[in-house]
Amino acid sequence: MLAVTGKARSRFLPDAPTFKELGIALSDMTEWFGVFAPAGTPDKLVQQANAAIKAALTNTELVNAYGQMGMEAIWSSSADLAARLNSDLQRWRGVVKQIGFTAQS
Repeated sequence: MLAVTGKARSRFLPDAPTFKELGIALSDMTEWFGVFAPAGTPDKLVQQANAAIKAALTNTELVNAYGQMGMEAIWSSSADLAARLNSDLQRWRGVVKQIGFTAQS
C-alpha cells in the first residue's frame, strides 16, 4: 500500500491516496518548517515578515527549488502556525511521556 500521511494528496504523488481516504485513522503527520521571532517582537514587524514570506512564496523559482527537495511551499498565517505548533505539542507530549524520553545535554 502506498499512501500519504497528510490531510490532502501530495502534488508529488497525486495518485497516492491519503490514509484517511483508505479509511485508516492516522492524524496529519507531515513535517513543516516555520519562521519564528523572539517573544515580544512588535506585531507590526511580525506582519511585515509574514507578508514578505507570503510574497516570496509566489516566486516560481523558489517554489520549484523547494519542489526539487520534495517539499511543498505553503504559506500560512502566524495564527495558523501557532495553532499547528500547539496541536503538535499536545500530540507529542503524551508520546514523549509514555515512552519516558528525556533530553540529554
